Amino acid sequence: MGELGIAKDVRDRLQNHAAMDVSAKHYDRYDYMAEKRAAAERWCDFLEVTISTGNVVPMRKSGEVGFG
Repeated sequence: MGELGIAKDVRDRLQNHAAMDVSAKHYDRYDYMAEKRAAAERWCDFLEVTISTGNVVPMRKSGEVGFG
């Protein structure tokens, strides 16, 4: 997400990381929904392009054994 220009504080909020400083923890009551939505949309666009170009490593299905 950093490569996409998404600021660390927005990434942390989007990933629900705990705010550690006093100001963010106790005084900042803004929900940052607009910023989180914009970041999620940018991430989604990135994933869609990545998937559509075939630049994806397939994962095993649940219960599958070995490295097929």
